[in-house]
Amino acid sequence: MGAFVIVVNAEKVAVSGKKRTQKLYQRHSGRPGGMKVETFNQLQQRIPERIVEHIVRGMLPKGRVSSLV
Repeated sequence: MGAFVIVVNAEKVAVSGKKRTQKLYQRHSGRPGGMKVETFNQLQQRIPERIVEHIVRGMLPKGRVSSLV
């Protein structure tokens, strides 16, 4: 593979409209009742790189290449 991207200033990602408060990111711990939901704003303050990773992963074709990222 060999293609690497270095993201600088991930905390400065801009979104339009009300996405800052209405866009939700979900994750699950695997335990019963382990669903965690965060808004774009909360996730950007906590882990801004995760937003960029999520966006790029959604652009990749599903399959072996996507699972390597």
